This record gives sequence, structure tokens and C-alpha cells, in this order.
Amino acid sequence: MDDRTFTVAGRPIRIALEEQFWECLEDLAIEQDLALRTLVAKIGGQFPLDVASALRLYVLDDVLQKAGYTLTATTGPCEPSLKYH
Repeated sequence: MDDRTFTVAGRPIRIALEEQFWECLEDLAIEQDLALRTLVAKIGGQFPLDVASALRLYVLDDVLQKAGYTLTATTGPCEPSLKYH
């Protein structure tokens, strides 16, 4: 785990993620022509109570999209045939 501190929703927050997630986030920031702190603030601002999870899900969504899959949200029971399309 690697801890880093960023400002999210106007307050400093320490975020602990595995190094692989930080590397993916750094790559995504470069792809979007943003500073890492800007990308973290953008994602974290949407989910300020659980920033680490929001960042992990953001990376997962990007990896799945690049692999040709998209996350689908369902309110009912999980149906394996509908999980990814």
C-alpha cells in the first residue's frame, strides 16, 4: 500500500492504494492531460466519503472499457450473462 495526501472536496485526505492503482491513475491523468491531483479531486469529489473505493472503481471501469467491456449497474440479483456486455 502506498499512502498519498490530496485535497478532495476542500479538505486534505490521505488515500491508501496499491501501487498498481496509483500507476494506472497516473497513466489516466496523462491520457486526460490532467495533473494526478486534479484527477483524484475530480473523482473523489463525486464520492468524498469513500475516495479510495471510487478511485479503484474508476481504474476498473477504464480497464474494462479498454478490454471491450462496460460495467452495468443493476438493482436486482446479479445475472452472470448481463454482468458485462
